[in-house]
This record gives sequence, C-alpha cells and structure tokens, in this order.
Amino acid sequence: MGYIFFRSKINFFNKYFTGIALKLLTVFCLCTVSFFSTDSYSQNKPGDKFAEWTTWVLFQTIPSPSFYQDRKETDSRLQFGLRWQVTPFNYSFNANKLVSPVQFFKVNPVRRYGGSLELFMQPEWVTADFRHSDLSRFNLTAGVRGFIPAAEYGEYLSISLGGKYNFRKNKNMENAGYYSVEAGLFTFFGILGFTADYNFTEQSRYNLSVNLKYY
Repeated sequence: MGYIFFRSKINFFNKYFTGIALKLLTVFCLCTVSFFSTDSYSQNKPGDKFAEWTTWVLFQTIPSPSFYQDRKETDSRLQFGLRWQVTPFNYSFNANKLVSPVQFFKVNPVRRYGGSLELFMQPEWVTADFRHSDLSRFNLTAGVRGFIPAAEYGEYLSISLGGKYNFRKNKNMENAGYYSVEAGLFTFFGILGFTADYNFTEQSRYNLSVNLKYY
C-alpha cells in the first residue's frame, strides 16, 4: 500500500514539474525567436539601405552617349563622347505636403519629371581629339534645369529647359569656357531623354545627347 502511494506521489511530481518545464521551455523559445527576429530585422534594414545606395551609385557610373561639334571656319564634324549626370540639388513643385520638396543627389524620378527645378553637373569626355578646334577632350558643365510635365504628369513625356557654363580648357590647358542653353524631351518615366545644347562658342556650336538616367 505504501509502495503504491509512493509511486503515485512520484508520478504526480513528475507530471507537475514536467508541465512547468514545458511551460518554461515554451516561454524561452518564444523569447529567443522574438529576440533574433527583431535583431535580424534591425540588421537587415541598414544592409538593404547600403545595397540600395551601392546599386544606385553603380548605375550612375553608366554614361550617356553624346555627340559634340568640332568645327573651324572651313570644316566641321561630329565627335562621339560620353556624359555623366549628377544632380546635387532638386526642388519639386508637386511634392507631397507631408515631405520635404528638396532632395539631394538621389532624386525620386516622380518628383523630377512631375515638375521641378534642379542644379546639375555634367562631366564629359570626348573619345578622340578635336581635329578642327582647339578644345580639350574633357569638359565639366554646371547649371540649372527645369522640368515641365507634358503627358501623364510627366511619366510619358516631360520637357526640360536649362542653362549652363562649360569649364572647358583648350589643348594648352588654358581657359576656353563658354555658356550654353539646352532643351530636352524625356520619356519612359524620365529614364530616357534626348537633349540638344546650343553653345556660345565658334569652336563647337551644338551638342546632341541621349540622356540615360537610372534610379
């Protein structure tokens, strides 16, 4: 009789403590999963941001094909070159009132082609020497440009107008800078554009460019 009673007490304590152990193990597992999931999420966000900016910077290194007039009084020709697009500052006229209308460098395309004003820089490099003029192959321009939406709030078509200064040197590395005005048409959500520049210099009257802007 005593043995049966003793065994029943042992079975009771085993079930009691087993239940407590299972509860503690369940709580521990839930806390562990919660901790590591939160920790993983907090680690992923900076990683995703880093990947986003890294990818964007790499895309900005892809140049836009351009053509530059190389001329003198008796002859002229087109020179092929490459152009990069840099936007240090953009002010959007149609930004949501809950966010700032200003963006730097990485500009949302909707804010750009939906109606905006921006400061820009364009490093340019011609693939061969200017044969007729005395210009150097490298050029850096800086200016201001405005975008006006023309169709579907600019998604299908937007127009750009701008002015800039060319910090160009001649072949002797002396200053040969000049002003330019430009006009452009942009489509395909602002990714693809066609621009034409008129230069106020007799050595190169115009430039034509297929502007590629990746976001």
